[in-house]
Amino acid sequence: MSRLSKLALGLATVSPFFLIAAFVGILVATILLFPEASAQNSEELPDQFFEVFARHFVLLFAAIAALFLAVILAMVIPLVLVLHALSSERIAEDQKTNWVVVLLLGGILVAPFYWYLYVWRDPPPA
Repeated sequence: MSRLSKLALGLATVSPFFLIAAFVGILVATILLFPEASAQNSEELPDQFFEVFARHFVLLFAAIAALFLAVILAMVIPLVLVLHALSSERIAEDQKTNWVVVLLLGGILVAPFYWYLYVWRDPPPA
């Protein structure tokens, strides 16, 4: 595995965290930057809400796209690392089952640790 592909896999393992942070940041920014929707009296709120939503649809679409991509990556990355763990010669046979279970249960929380230990680092000298 080349150094570039190792780096790409490493960036993919941490990208769901950044995408979720982007989702939350966009939503918070939308609420804080556009408070005029809730400043009106309650009778005009639905009309004002749809006007604000229409004006900032692209921003909200970007937030939803970031969350969708984070969910997809959070499902795919642990499966890719499970396949790597099963085929890797660097992991002892008795540890492969442990890593598979931990990767499947821990998901994206465990993936960066596995990536660093068994993909990024060079094998110890024999």
